[in-house]
Amino acid sequence: MQNISMEQRLLELEKKIDYGRREMKIWKILTAMSLLIVLIFFFINRSSTVNAYEDRYSDTDYTKRVIIKDSLGRLRVFLGVSEGEPVLDLLDGNGTSRLKAQVLKDGAPLLRLYDSDGKIKLGLAVLTDGSSSLIMPDGNGIPRAGMTVSQEGLPALSLLAGNGKSKAKISVSSKDQPMFSISNKNNVIIWKAP
Repeated sequence: MQNISMEQRLLELEKKIDYGRREMKIWKILTAMSLLIVLIFFFINRSSTVNAYEDRYSDTDYTKRVIIKDSLGRLRVFLGVSEGEPVLDLLDGNGTSRLKAQVLKDGAPLLRLYDSDGKIKLGLAVLTDGSSSLIMPDGNGIPRAGMTVSQEGLPALSLLAGNGKSKAKISVSSKDQPMFSISNKNNVIIWKAP
């Protein structure tokens, strides 16, 4: 057995503490990114209807929109500006939005896919800080699973509770070390590895 001096033990302990602080900072950044993404999807209008677009613009205002109808006269494609944000909306034969591409006022691109009832099923965003996110909501539009890649290139997979808060997270640290955490109902981490 090797004899280790008290000074060497203290140095090793200081290194571990510094490493733990760096890892907690990464966790905080990833949690903040996840919360920001949840808020984006919560506050953005989840569906659109034919009437919302047709009522917003007059028939003589062609320079601000492009509307494409199918052979039966149903609105199928809308391209325009809605509340200051460019939007491309693809609708099914029933007038339900199925795919919407949008650039938010802060410049962040957003892509949303909807089911036949107009409920969002998948969202993809690139935030202004350079991070990217993929969100999968439940039937009520509440985000339940998400993948993010931070601006530093750090990936994370989050499983979210019905309130949209992260309950389990798998990620990779800046040192390419896998990490896993579980949170309780108060969103406090109760277990993590390493």
